[in-house]
Amino acid sequence: MESYDRYYLRRISAGPCLSKLCWQLQEKFESIVANGPQEIDIVEWMRMTALELIGQAGLGYSFGTLEGRNDKFNQTLKEFACV
Repeated sequence: MESYDRYYLRRISAGPCLSKLCWQLQEKFESIVANGPQEIDIVEWMRMTALELIGQAGLGYSFGTLEGRNDKFNQTLKEFACV
């Protein structure tokens, strides 16, 4: 198998994963504003979404950040990359 085939397969495998995460993120935002307008920390949500995308598409592991799971890796990354 040529090297470009691996990258092609990796790229197309991230598509469905990204789509699923975008739908989850939309549902989270809708539930946050269901009781009226509220401020949403977009930077924090994008950090959690990026971590989840890296986990699912790249490592085959869900960190559960969009479900509210706060494991050690997520906490360490949050402290390390605070914005």
